[in-house]
Amino acid sequence: MRVEQQNFRLQQAEYMALFTESDPDPVFRIDLSGKIILTNPPGMQLLASTNVTGHNISDVIKEISFKDVEELITNGGSKEFVINRGNRFFKFILRGIPKLKVGHLYGSDITELKEQEKALIAAVKKAEDSEKLKDHFLSQMSHEIRSPLNSILGFNRIVQEELKDQIPQELMPIFASIDSSGKRLYRTIDLNLNMAMVLTDNFKLRPQKLNLVELVQPFLIEYRHYAKEKNINFYLENHCENPMAEIDQYSFVTIIQNLIDNAIKYTKAGEVKIITKNTPGKIHISVSDTGIGISDEYKNKLFDVFSQEVTGYSRPYDGNGLGLALSKRLVEINHGQISVTSQKGEGSIFSVSFNTI
Repeated sequence: MRVEQQNFRLQQAEYMALFTESDPDPVFRIDLSGKIILTNPPGMQLLASTNVTGHNISDVIKEISFKDVEELITNGGSKEFVINRGNRFFKFILRGIPKLKVGHLYGSDITELKEQEKALIAAVKKAEDSEKLKDHFLSQMSHEIRSPLNSILGFNRIVQEELKDQIPQELMPIFASIDSSGKRLYRTIDLNLNMAMVLTDNFKLRPQKLNLVELVQPFLIEYRHYAKEKNINFYLENHCENPMAEIDQYSFVTIIQNLIDNAIKYTKAGEVKIITKNTPGKIHISVSDTGIGISDEYKNKLFDVFSQEVTGYSRPYDGNGLGLALSKRLVEINHGQISVTSQKGEGSIFSVSFNTI
């Protein structure tokens, strides 16, 4: 019986040696004292030696200590090591086999993974640096462009008021041009900066409980002169019993401003009206106009960034095609809905709705 057991163990050892020999990765067998009792050609190649048998593993692979070998072989378990040889990296797993009082050390070349990890770390750092640069740019542009423009527009109005009796009539259109051009430039910059912040998740929402009808009413004064210049009736129809909603005020004001601005811009005659009403759990604010309307073909592109139904330098209306795209995104991040009904030549109705509180 003893002879059979010895033959069986010998056969097992031969199988193990054959398996080790055919493994394309470095493999070592270690005894309890830490000495290498078996290796394969990839293992010898890794250690730049034709014969490492009898050497202590901690002498030839410094990253593996004798204490680790002894503990794992005695108690079982496994431990991972990563070693560097020249320009290549290897991951080793040392498994202890207490019954046989040996340990097996299996290695695999992870150089490619290390290179990928290095490239990923570099890419993450580049993205983080880009994010910081983007945040810095947006904050700087917001302050460094908006503030001077506000000053220019403010001083233009002051000069007009102070010198209104001394300015020749033929020069008055210049002041009007400064005012309209400045406002157009301010609005263009404002739309682009807001859209950039929304698209890059840098737009900061500050939800609060607000009376939306009260927020709409100042627009009647703000746009009264613009509507009067075009002989358009501009008014509010309030059918709202519960005007309260939790929403970011800047978002809401920007949304309604864009809708009113478009309605008056694209209406040559008739009226523009704001309609407020409730349905169960909702407040709806609609901006209705008797303007040029929207073709069925263009409706699918209506909320696309930089989208305009009429393009080119000869287009009859100013704008950069950002107002509706920005409004839709602001409505959505405030958990609202936006819709449009329109026919070409018969006007449009843009509606936004939010949950009431």
